[in-house]
Amino acid sequence: MLDPNIKRGTIYDSDDNVLAKSSNSSDGFQRTYSAGREFVHVIGNVMYQKTGVEAKYSLTLQQLHFDLIQRVEKYLTDRELEGNNLHLTIDQDFQKYVFEQLGTNKGAIVCIEPSTGKILAMVSYPNYDANTIAENYTSLLADTENSPLLNRASKGLYPPGSVFKIVSSLQIMRNISDYEDYYYECKGEDTFDGQTIRCANKTAHGNVNLSKAFTVSCNTYFAYMSMKLDNDGFKKLAEELYFNKDYPYPLEHSQSSYVLNNSSSTQERIQTSIGQGKTSMTPLHIAMLTSAVANGGILMEPYILDYIETRGGAQKDKTIPKMMGSIMTSDEAAKLNAMMWDVVSYGTGRPSAVSGVEISGKTGTAQNSTPNDHSLYTAFSPSENPEIVVTVVLEEAGAGGGAKSLSMAKNIFQYYLK
Repeated sequence: MLDPNIKRGTIYDSDDNVLAKSSNSSDGFQRTYSAGREFVHVIGNVMYQKTGVEAKYSLTLQQLHFDLIQRVEKYLTDRELEGNNLHLTIDQDFQKYVFEQLGTNKGAIVCIEPSTGKILAMVSYPNYDANTIAENYTSLLADTENSPLLNRASKGLYPPGSVFKIVSSLQIMRNISDYEDYYYECKGEDTFDGQTIRCANKTAHGNVNLSKAFTVSCNTYFAYMSMKLDNDGFKKLAEELYFNKDYPYPLEHSQSSYVLNNSSSTQERIQTSIGQGKTSMTPLHIAMLTSAVANGGILMEPYILDYIETRGGAQKDKTIPKMMGSIMTSDEAAKLNAMMWDVVSYGTGRPSAVSGVEISGKTGTAQNSTPNDHSLYTAFSPSENPEIVVTVVLEEAGAGGGAKSLSMAKNIFQYYLK
């Protein structure tokens, strides 16, 4: 419940640029948003949707530091009662640049510092103007085709496509003792219990082991290997990686879904192994798993609030990075890192390579209910001592989607690491 007598605190980016503030008007305090549409899903609002930073930290923004002193000052000098300010982890210029890369493509981009879990950028499109939501809310709510009110970065659920091969590879490593020496002959397509699986463009990859299959994103290899894995064991791994469960991200977010078990059909088994079927993930969750690979197997809690500032300028409640847990061993993370490096150096991720910078990544294409495939790409850089994870998800991007997602990530790496 908003207190009309208290001026809500200001929201700043990591460089003290104002993103949202309150000022006096004839109708009381007026909230204005100066950052632009690129911040709208992160900042959110409390008057309509109750989303984003505005809703999550609403009480903090209205909380009076030294309540009694402020009220005495109000009585004696008529000075406004003012709540606490918030300082976010996101830099306005970087957020704007990432948003420019996404452009008018439906989808989302998430950037995380893997060693801490700090959100560096989070953008979603379509979006809306926070300053005009009052007059446009009904039409925004009715636009189910574009869903501009939805933060696709943390709430959107997508089949992960070949990005899920990171998970499949981890399961193979743990359950096939000779996986490094085990080769499968890819002929471009193969049939398993009546279910035919094809590699992209029916490309025959020849004899491939796990590393080679991962690099060229060989669907038939992963489908074949899935027949050797226990479904319940696969589900157990998925849930260890935070599928089907909540995780401690402070703003609104969806749970990724994984439904395969020992009663599932062969078709469901092989579709799941290549990131299709009923599996779904949020871009944020994909970025988190990628961060764990980058961070030697340790998953950090994602956070977006850096610290709270009182009216007097004192800093309090500084966010201290927290471990969610070690979701893979350092050896497993190193092997996945090496395979992801091969993807960018020799495989499907080559267009994202940046001269002089080592990048580890995984591409993905995901079929959905429309004729146009989703395009996904998740990567981190530098491959040793990573500074940033970039995850791109483009909805219904079609034939040129892969090139788009790779180009966006490449530009973001160049900008951030320059």
